[in-house]
Amino acid sequence: MDRAVLEFKRILQQQEYVPALVNLGNIFFLAGEMDKSLEYYERAQSQEPRNPKVLLAIARANHELENYGNVKRAYAELKTLDPQMAQKYAYLDFQGDEGRRAAEISKVRGTVLWDDEEE
Repeated sequence: MDRAVLEFKRILQQQEYVPALVNLGNIFFLAGEMDKSLEYYERAQSQEPRNPKVLLAIARANHELENYGNVKRAYAELKTLDPQMAQKYAYLDFQGDEGRRAAEISKVRGTVLWDDEEE
């Protein structure tokens, strides 16, 4: 992971490349550093505000930080743009312990969607 962080940061020195931003955010999300992950996700959102992966990442990081108003906004837009992806992460409609339990049951809490430019 350390090598990946260095490579993604090297890329970002050249340009604000959304896959690098999302993937750096994912690394910090998996490490439990939600504030740091959210910084990268928000930078990605400034480049691609309607990117479903970015909206999902923002909703998930905010859910972990218990910023439920931000979760609601990002998740509502995700449901509009990509209902199937939103359904897979339906726990985001719940708050607190209820949401954490729903995430564990659906087995998505410890997973992230890696981004690449092929889509």
